[in-house]
Amino acid sequence: TDTGVMRAYDAASGALHWRERLRGRYLASLLGGDGKVYACSTSGLTTVVAAEPSFRILARNQLQGDCRASFAVADSHFLVRTADFLYCIAPDEGS
Repeated sequence: TDTGVMRAYDAASGALHWRERLRGRYLASLLGGDGKVYACSTSGLTTVVAAEPSFRILARNQLQGDCRASFAVADSHFLVRTADFLYCIAPDEGS
Protein backbone atom coordinates (compact mmCIF):
# COMPACT_ATOMS: atom_id res chain seq x y z
CA THR A 1 0.00 0.00 0.00
CA ASP A 2 1.01 3.67 -0.19
CA THR A 3 1.58 3.57 3.57
CA GLY A 4 4.07 0.70 3.33
CA VAL A 5 1.94 -2.31 4.23
CA MET A 6 2.90 -5.35 2.16
CA ARG A 7 0.81 -8.51 2.03
CA ALA A 8 1.39 -11.95 0.53
CA TYR A 9 -1.50 -14.16 -0.50
CA ASP A 10 -1.72 -17.75 -1.68
CA ALA A 11 -2.53 -17.51 -5.40
CA ALA A 12 -4.75 -20.63 -5.43
CA SER A 13 -6.80 -20.13 -2.27
CA GLY A 14 -6.54 -16.39 -1.66
CA ALA A 15 -5.49 -17.06 1.95
CA LEU A 16 -3.30 -14.39 3.54
CA HIS A 17 0.25 -15.64 4.26
CA TRP A 18 1.52 -12.49 5.94
CA ARG A 19 1.00 -8.75 6.40
CA GLU A 20 3.98 -6.59 7.35
CA ARG A 21 4.78 -2.88 7.42
CA LEU A 22 7.84 -1.69 5.52
CA ARG A 23 9.62 1.55 6.38
CA GLY A 24 8.31 4.62 4.57
CA ARG A 25 5.71 5.63 2.00
CA TYR A 26 5.44 3.90 -1.39
CA LEU A 27 4.14 5.34 -4.67
CA ALA A 28 6.15 3.29 -7.20
CA SER A 29 4.87 -0.09 -8.34
CA LEU A 30 6.41 -3.23 -6.90
CA LEU A 31 8.63 -5.41 -9.07
CA GLY A 32 8.59 -9.18 -8.69
CA GLY A 33 10.85 -11.82 -10.19
CA ASP A 34 13.35 -14.55 -9.41
CA GLY A 35 11.62 -15.30 -6.09
CA LYS A 36 11.92 -11.70 -4.87
CA VAL A 37 9.75 -8.59 -4.57
CA TYR A 38 11.39 -5.15 -4.83
CA ALA A 39 9.84 -2.05 -3.26
CA CYS A 40 11.27 1.48 -3.39
CA SER A 41 9.94 4.06 -0.94
CA THR A 42 9.52 7.75 -1.77
CA SER A 43 12.70 8.45 0.24
CA GLY A 44 14.69 5.99 -1.92
CA LEU A 45 14.81 3.10 0.55
CA THR A 46 14.72 -0.08 -1.53
CA THR A 47 13.60 -3.22 0.27
CA VAL A 48 13.92 -6.70 -1.22
CA VAL A 49 11.51 -9.28 0.23
CA ALA A 50 11.48 -13.03 -0.41
CA ALA A 51 8.37 -14.10 -2.36
CA GLU A 52 7.62 -16.87 0.13
CA PRO A 53 4.83 -17.88 2.53
CA SER A 54 6.93 -16.48 5.42
CA PHE A 55 7.99 -12.82 5.58
CA ARG A 56 11.73 -12.40 5.09
CA ILE A 57 13.66 -9.24 4.16
CA LEU A 58 16.62 -10.13 1.95
CA ALA A 59 18.17 -6.65 1.65
CA ARG A 60 17.68 -2.93 2.23
CA ASN A 61 19.56 -0.27 0.27
CA GLN A 62 19.28 3.51 0.33
CA LEU A 63 19.26 5.37 -3.00
CA GLN A 64 19.98 9.10 -3.26
CA GLY A 65 16.93 11.28 -3.94
CA ASP A 66 13.17 10.87 -3.86
CA CYS A 67 11.84 7.84 -5.74
CA ARG A 68 8.35 7.82 -7.22
CA ALA A 69 9.06 5.95 -10.45
CA SER A 70 8.71 2.19 -10.85
CA PHE A 71 11.65 -0.07 -11.63
CA ALA A 72 12.31 -0.96 -15.25
CA VAL A 73 14.03 -4.17 -16.36
CA ALA A 74 16.31 -4.65 -19.37
CA ASP A 75 18.05 -8.01 -19.79
CA SER A 76 19.23 -8.72 -16.23
CA HIS A 77 19.59 -5.04 -15.27
CA PHE A 78 17.29 -2.92 -13.10
CA LEU A 79 16.84 0.74 -13.96
CA VAL A 80 15.67 3.01 -11.14
CA ARG A 81 15.04 6.75 -11.48
CA THR A 82 15.09 9.04 -8.48
CA ALA A 83 14.71 12.82 -8.45
CA ASP A 84 18.49 13.15 -8.67
CA PHE A 85 19.88 10.06 -10.41
CA LEU A 86 19.26 7.22 -12.82
CA TYR A 87 20.62 3.95 -11.41
CA CYS A 88 21.49 0.83 -13.38
CA ILE A 89 21.82 -2.19 -11.08
CA ALA A 90 23.46 -5.16 -12.74
CA PRO A 91 24.45 -8.65 -11.59
CA ASP A 92 28.01 -9.27 -10.55
CA GLU A 93 29.94 -10.38 -13.66
CA GLY A 94 31.83 -12.94 -11.56
CA SER A 95 28.72 -14.86 -10.50
